[in-house]
Amino acid sequence: FYKVFYSTRNYNDRELSLKTKPKYFFHADLLPGMSDTFDSILHGVACPRVCSNVSIDDHDYSYFSLMYLISAFVRKPGGFDFLERAIKITTKEKVYNIIISDLTRKWSQAEVAGKLFMSVSSLKRKLAAEEVSFSKIYLDARMNQAIKLLRMGAGNISQVATMCGYDTPSYFIAIFKRHFKITPLSFMRTMNH
Repeated sequence: FYKVFYSTRNYNDRELSLKTKPKYFFHADLLPGMSDTFDSILHGVACPRVCSNVSIDDHDYSYFSLMYLISAFVRKPGGFDFLERAIKITTKEKVYNIIISDLTRKWSQAEVAGKLFMSVSSLKRKLAAEEVSFSKIYLDARMNQAIKLLRMGAGNISQVATMCGYDTPSYFIAIFKRHFKITPLSFMRTMNH
């Protein structure tokens, strides 16, 4: 049967039976004090607006809880820079990074929205606020990769078209020419001279 072991505050192992499948769940024990800390955060979230005769503002509590949770990052070298970049990255950049990660895949707005843990309508609304469309980001990602591959000489036009997610070289050439006002072949010639 399926067993899950977890540590409690007194660090005794308890067995919890979930479903009846012959599998095991492996875990790392919490360090002493961690469960107390997380319990206090959970208690604060679940407690009424007045705890211990002190009024707690929702915004203040959320802010201090968040600061506590990210404090581990801030202590590490480069951790603060990582958090700052993660906070400042725009939705447009997030979408671009997802698309560029696998250009051979036919990305849909629903798939990208799912990767960003939001609905398609939320994604559209956020992109509209940044004055950009999903199709524009998709095209930019493909064309930027095409330029990069052509500069590197990573293959012929047909291979570059495939690497950028285009089914036919002729369609790739037409889009490339419309986007850059030059054909891929002319671009390759200028790079070689």
